Amino acid sequence: MLKTILIPTDFTVESLTILHQAVEENAIFDLSVILLHGHLLNDSITDLLFYSDDSVIKPQLTPEFSEAILIFKERYREIKSISIDVTHSIQQEPFNRLLKTKKVDEIYLELGYSLRLSKKAFDTLPLLKESGFPISEFVPKERLSQNIINPDKTKSNYVTR
Repeated sequence: MLKTILIPTDFTVESLTILHQAVEENAIFDLSVILLHGHLLNDSITDLLFYSDDSVIKPQLTPEFSEAILIFKERYREIKSISIDVTHSIQQEPFNRLLKTKKVDEIYLELGYSLRLSKKAFDTLPLLKESGFPISEFVPKERLSQNIINPDKTKSNYVTR
């Protein structure tokens, strides 16, 4: 059975850390992973005419980020696809429609992680938390082993399963 999970990204390898736990939590599923990035559009008609999501994604793809995605695909046979999507909506209802259109089953967030945003990017976390979609929030095992965070706070209280 295919399950679609969504993870917000800022195009850093650190934003992918939660993917390990998402795969472990969903080992019985085939996974379609959506990495979501928030990006504000210009008001310029000319910019809008020539806009494409690739014009946002490609300049931000670092070799390290692309390699990390490849490693995840090779390491976890459960991952059937990983796509990168861009949202421009800062309003809740259109944002929720996007999640429905993408058939998102669950959202994975890393507790304590703040997205590193470029100048036109915006934080999708408030929209994700208000979406009403199931959310699982975890502290990556790597951070736990470094005693960065209290082990009692390894999982958010609003995990919905």
